[in-house]
Amino acid sequence: MGRDVTQADEAYRDLEENVYITTGKSYDLEKKLQELEEIARSHYCGTTDSELSELEDKVAQAAAKVHSTESEVSDIENKIAALSAVGMTGDKAKRRASGTHHRRRLSHDFPMSTIKQ
Repeated sequence: MGRDVTQADEAYRDLEENVYITTGKSYDLEKKLQELEEIARSHYCGTTDSELSELEDKVAQAAAKVHSTESEVSDIENKIAALSAVGMTGDKAKRRASGTHHRRRLSHDFPMSTIKQ
C-alpha cells in the first residue's frame, strides 16, 4: 500500500507541474489575445476590411488556443482530484491545486465583441 501512495504522490507532482506549465501557456496566449484586440481597436480607424478580417482571424485563433489550453488545465485538475481521492489528504491536495486558480484568467474575460466592424 505504501508503494501505491508513493506512485500516486509522484503522479500528482507530475500533474501539478503540468498544471503550472499549462497555466503559464494559457496566460501567455491570453496576453497575446489582449494585444491583438488592442491592435485591432487602435488600427480600426484606418484599416481596410481585409486587414480587419485578418486581425479578427488572428484573435479567433488566439481565443481557440486559449480555450484548448483551459481544457488541458481542467483535465489536469480533474486528474489531480482523482489522485487526491486515491491517496492524498484533502488539505495537501487543496494546497497544491489552489495556486492555479488564482493565476488563471479565462478567455471569456476578454470580450470578442469589442472589435468594431
